[in-house]
Amino acid sequence: MKSIIKTIPVLLIVVIVVYIGGCSNEEDSLLGKWSTNVEGITITREFMSDGTIIERINNGPLRSEGTYIADDKRITISMTTTFIEESGNTLPIDADWDYSYTLKGNTLILLDLNFTEYGALIYTRE
Repeated sequence: MKSIIKTIPVLLIVVIVVYIGGCSNEEDSLLGKWSTNVEGITITREFMSDGTIIERINNGPLRSEGTYIADDKRITISMTTTFIEESGNTLPIDADWDYSYTLKGNTLILLDLNFTEYGALIYTRE
């Protein structure tokens, strides 16, 4: 009987550690690739665990890279897109976005806080 009483606290600690280890915060669930289609254009954003983000349009060679910060249902994204002009010159363009976001299973809804007339962007996890 004494061994059972000694075992119960150990089992309780193991259960708590496993439960806490299995929990993830909102930012962790953003990780991975998300795609949306806007007027025939497919936009894919990949959120990395180190706070970086990569964006591709129509899976083409154009690629944007940057960083993101997600906190309390709000995400701020800063990216640089490099355009290659016909002359071969490169033209980097920086952009910042500020969104409110909602996660529902494999759906990510982004609402631009600066340009609300565009409505929500609805992404699906790839």
